[in-house]
Amino acid sequence: MSTPSKKIYAWFSPSAVNFQDMIVTYKTFSGNDVVVSSITDNPHDSHLLFKDVIFIGEVDHWVSSIKNPNSMRHQ
Repeated sequence: MSTPSKKIYAWFSPSAVNFQDMIVTYKTFSGNDVVVSSITDNPHDSHLLFKDVIFIGEVDHWVSSIKNPNSMRHQ
């Protein structure tokens, strides 16, 4: 008998992307790839401080993480 997997929710903030070292992509249940700024187990809290955060919805699984060439964090 398998254990049900925990639901995970994706959030995106255009402002946050500027400070993130990695560009992270997840797969939605409809098969689309989405770039995310935050993944949480709570659909009501992004854990981000940026006011432009957008709730993407429940996602299925991680796809990739690539270095963010535009990150201002280390400039």
